[in-house]
Amino acid sequence: LAAAAVRKLIAGAGGKTGAQTRYWQNRIDTKFARALIRQGKMAEGEWHFRDALERSTREAGANSVPTAKFALELANVQLRQGRYEDALGQASAARTTLEQRKAGESANMVYALLLIGWSQVMAGRFETAIAAFEQRAQTARDGGGSVVWGYAMIRTGRAEAALPML
Repeated sequence: LAAAAVRKLIAGAGGKTGAQTRYWQNRIDTKFARALIRQGKMAEGEWHFRDALERSTREAGANSVPTAKFALELANVQLRQGRYEDALGQASAARTTLEQRKAGESANMVYALLLIGWSQVMAGRFETAIAAFEQRAQTARDGGGSVVWGYAMIRTGRAEAALPML
């Protein structure tokens, strides 16, 4: 219902809307896409994230923080689908944007580095994954150990260092 109301508002304005309306449209689409993904409807969820990403690119610019957020959402669903290179590309692009926008210590950057690390592990590139996880832990200032990071450590012969993470 909320999505229909926002679309009706946008149609009534001849497609010309303010930032607040676009914000709510993107927020509703994001929540809907996440619900689809939780239901296992990955392709549908991805479609909604792609739509929001394209809209954000048009409205806020390709190198904006909102667009980077949508790229991270898309990377997450691609990672869940086993499309590791696609996920890595989206997360890396978001990371670059966040660095350019001086958002290098944000929660979005922490998430970008996590997705990069996961994508690298799943693609079998354990050393580069470890570097991403280390940068994530430093950015988040939380130590950031995880099972996936621990797995990468084991695969690179550092089982002892992986124990606390596992």
